[in-house]
Amino acid sequence: EQQQQQQQQQQQQQQQQQQQQQQQQQQVSRESLRGQSPRRLGKGKDF
Repeated sequence: EQQQQQQQQQQQQQQQQQQQQQQQQQQVSRESLRGQSPRRLGKGKDF
């Protein structure tokens, strides 16, 4: 039972890390769009 609990905890931690990485990527892509065109930036904010 202890082993199963440890595995579950590890899986949860991995999921949280993946979510954080995705959020960071979105922020970076928005910043890169700022320099290109204001129209794209507006669409990005709507999402």
